[in-house]
Amino acid sequence: MLQSIGESPVTSLDSGLLEAAIALDLLDQQNEKIQAIGYPFNTEKNFRLSRDIDGIIHLPDNTLKVCGPLTDNGYVKQRGQKLYNSKEQSFTFSASVVVNLVLKLPFDELTVTTR
Repeated sequence: MLQSIGESPVTSLDSGLLEAAIALDLLDQQNEKIQAIGYPFNTEKNFRLSRDIDGIIHLPDNTLKVCGPLTDNGYVKQRGQKLYNSKEQSFTFSASVVVNLVLKLPFDELTVTTR
């Protein structure tokens, strides 16, 4: 990316070069946008999410999207890093929920073609 604007490559992400920081930010934005589509390498199908002691279901920190039959009918929605129970209009659930999760993977865990 830096080479395309006439800059030399950097050996460290902490190089202090403003353009390097901007390039890294743009790369991260595009990485998230592409991964949010959901591909076999970053989608966990039939993933069981358990409730905490208060009945709240927290999503993994790297969750980009929740999908599946329960979300298609509007019963379960992602709100922030929690699931929302639209049937009861609350964040509490009476049982575990099975969904499909699209997860943001670290750059070095992506397939070569995705990078």
